[in-house]
Amino acid sequence: VFVISVDLELANTMQRPSRCPNDQCAGTNFVPTESAPVCKDYQEMKIQEQVQKLTMGFIPRSILVVLTDELVDICKAGDDVVVTGTVLRRWSNIKSDGVRCDINMFIFASHVTVSQDDKGGGNVTKEMQNEIEEFWRLKSSKPFEGRNVIVRSVCPNLYGMMQVKLAILLSLIGGVPKTKISEMRIRGESHLLLVGDAGTGKSECLRFAAEVASRAVLTNGIGTTSAGLTVTAVRDSSGEWMLEAG
Repeated sequence: VFVISVDLELANTMQRPSRCPNDQCAGTNFVPTESAPVCKDYQEMKIQEQVQKLTMGFIPRSILVVLTDELVDICKAGDDVVVTGTVLRRWSNIKSDGVRCDINMFIFASHVTVSQDDKGGGNVTKEMQNEIEEFWRLKSSKPFEGRNVIVRSVCPNLYGMMQVKLAILLSLIGGVPKTKISEMRIRGESHLLLVGDAGTGKSECLRFAAEVASRAVLTNGIGTTSAGLTVTAVRDSSGEWMLEAG
């Protein structure tokens, strides 16, 4: 009895043995045992460079990462991660029509650290909480005046535009999701569409929102693909369908 493992560098294929690994055995006909196969957790994800750290005009590069065992589902889409592993090559299946096989690089991960920089309420210290409570205690008789102070702090480089700043602030804060009796879920987050002439500060407002938001990607019409900003279905080198960022 001997064990055969899949080859990660050959697109997870299993090569049929031609001879027994035991030198004293000349057998060439093998059948799987009752305990075969043995499965384990396996996941593939694609990571890319942070768009915010790239120079304008550069497209972020990406690479495939293979996770196994306890590393599966350790992170979710949008997290900032630090991956430690081994860089390997993946060869596609050789076709009989003479077409050259493709070679792609991937990382076989041995450790993944989620370093999500949470700029939201997770980093609020006790001093900051006391300062906020003291602020609203002083503005308890005039709550709208306190609201206007906070709204004016949104994108302070632009004067006025109180309605636009209030809309951006409400979009960043978000709402409360609701579930109706019919079990239809209504999300708490809202979309925001800014329409205006050139030079009125739309891009400046979006840059401020991207810096304040805990998870954001700032893009424009040139950096957006024709498939949109969500996801698109593509075929990988093995011919299987997968989802890729738009």
